[in-house]
This record gives sequence, structure tokens and C-alpha cells, in this order.
Amino acid sequence: RDGTLMSTYGGVLVQTRGLGGDIMSSDTTQLRSLLRTRSPGRAKRFMSFLDGNNQLVQHTYICDIVPVEPFALDLTTRIIQTTYMTETCYGTDLNFLNLYWVAAGGQIWQSRQYSGPLAGLIALRRLEPGGVASMGVFGETP
Repeated sequence: RDGTLMSTYGGVLVQTRGLGGDIMSSDTTQLRSLLRTRSPGRAKRFMSFLDGNNQLVQHTYICDIVPVEPFALDLTTRIIQTTYMTETCYGTDLNFLNLYWVAAGGQIWQSRQYSGPLAGLIALRRLEPGGVASMGVFGETP
């Protein structure tokens, strides 16, 4: 959609604009550390959203990170060996499930991530080593 912006840090969605109910900022430091090493663990995730009155509201989630299984990700032009990982987050207002396909070097090649209360889940796929080249909006809320 025109006027839409999504920012990632290490492949993790940290900001959105133009989707409605946008992620204004996020702290995903603990999550990124676990994903980079493809390790299981628990991470705190902090996310700030704009509410219906245009006020900033911060939410804290406790997230369980699990490396599920090896996965050969087919990018059409090549196959990347990844680990399929889940991030299950629990908060007082919402629970959600994010999915990641992470290569040995810690690069996230594909993901499905929560983007806020209106847009819901967004799929991202990294096609070039330098960045995200493709995305889709599922439009479903967790």
C-alpha cells in the first residue's frame, strides 16, 4: 500500500508506518540475540503503539523462542539451509506467534511477524544478502 514503511533491525520488525495501529518503536535486543545464535530461550519484547486517541502506549511481552527444525528454504534461484524458529509472545493485552527461518550466520531469510492490531501478521522474505526485497500482508490478527 502506498505510504507504508516497515523497518527491521537484524531482520526483526521494529517499526511500521501507514498501516494503522503502527509499531512506533520496539526493543527486540534479547530476541535478536537468540535468533542470531539459533538458540532456545525466553526474551522480553517491548513495543510501543499508537492507540485510537493518537497516544503512545507501551506493551511488554514475554516471549519463548524455540528452534523447531532444520528447513531448506527454496528461494527459486537457490536453496538456503535454515532453522525454522518460533517466537510465542504473551502479554496482558495480547498473545501472538512469530515465525522465522534463520541461516547459520544468523540472517533471517523469511519471517511472519506481528505488525500491530490493524494489519496483523506480515510476511517478509529476504531475496538479496543486503536486505528485504519482498513482503506480504496476511491481514489477520493473531
